[in-house]
Amino acid sequence: MGYKNMTLQTPHSPQSPQSPQSPQSPQTPKMLIHLAPDEILFNEGDLDSDLYLVHSGRLLVFVTKQSAITPLAYIGPGEFLGELSFFDHGPRSASAIAIEKSDLIKIPLTEINKLLPPWMLLLAKFSIKNIRLIDSVIKDRGIKKKTESITPLPIKEQSRIFHLTKNKKTSD
Repeated sequence: MGYKNMTLQTPHSPQSPQSPQSPQSPQTPKMLIHLAPDEILFNEGDLDSDLYLVHSGRLLVFVTKQSAITPLAYIGPGEFLGELSFFDHGPRSASAIAIEKSDLIKIPLTEINKLLPPWMLLLAKFSIKNIRLIDSVIKDRGIKKKTESITPLPIKEQSRIFHLTKNKKTSD
């Protein structure tokens, strides 16, 4: 289930008194992220822990093994990404790149304690621990059953994305 109909108060939302042109107050975190096509949101192994909600556009989530790019999911409006690192503070398990112009709402890690009760955070961390375990098994052994919705990328596209991620890592 997506969250397309969820109303969020962000610094640039119509319900907010600020418009995109007005400066944000010093205490307001930058919450709206604009990505151009081919712009990388994060790389596998990165240590940041922010959660993102896609407002518009489409992103590809993928893993890299040597120079092979394996697509895991296409993420669109109303869907979250970055939830593993958000809850367990571990490194990113995959990379994410915009495949079209995209707007995301960034939910900083610091906000989670304000929003969720402690028991829910504990449940999330336990669930994420199990997901990370399954994730490592899949990385080691591969997915035995191909899904119809995620097809392998052509070699030329894998190469293009590989070079984009490699360039981002060297510029950081």
